[in-house]
Amino acid sequence: MALSKSLLYKTLRGESAPVIRRKLQKRDTDEQVEASMKKHFAEWSAIDADIRLVNGMTLRERMCKDKRDAKMNKARLSTTYWKNLRAEYTPEDKRPHK
Repeated sequence: MALSKSLLYKTLRGESAPVIRRKLQKRDTDEQVEASMKKHFAEWSAIDADIRLVNGMTLRERMCKDKRDAKMNKARLSTTYWKNLRAEYTPEDKRPHK
């Protein structure tokens, strides 16, 4: 966003500039899950994310459920949650050998 001349002059003179905030919009759970999939499971194929069932749910379905639950409880999904989810849904043949 470009500053107007008057705002630029005020800033240069040390006067406080008005705070311009972006308008926040609600995002539905599916959008949030899609963003989380790209962030936490970017290297996974669609088979791993949308076909493989664990406890009767695909990864995407589980994330939707957990995000809704977190929203209702005003909680956040922690780093530990993502590590556990990854471990739970990683196929046997792709797990590191111990």
